[in-house]
Amino acid sequence: MSIGSNRVIRDMGLRLGGAALVTAGVFALGRAEALEKLGPLHPGIEEYVLAAIGFLALSAGAMLLIMGIHIFDRVPLSSRWANIPNLDQQPSDLASRSADPAL
Repeated sequence: MSIGSNRVIRDMGLRLGGAALVTAGVFALGRAEALEKLGPLHPGIEEYVLAAIGFLALSAGAMLLIMGIHIFDRVPLSSRWANIPNLDQQPSDLASRSADPAL
């Protein structure tokens, strides 16, 4: 198997995983809606948990379904954010470089 076909397989796997997450999110929101119609006027913890699961599953699933393998692509950074600060500096060194005095 060549490297190119391996990339296609990984891409399709991520997209299928995204479709599965979207499906799970739809089922979770459908179940939350069904519980809300059966229960009292005020939703309980189960409805909130199902709504949160549905929201997260739909968000992550849509991202995987749309992006696929491209979620791992590198993006260019502007020169403002490209400089990595020296992590060996002490907090006092960092405070002395700031324009505003610390309160």
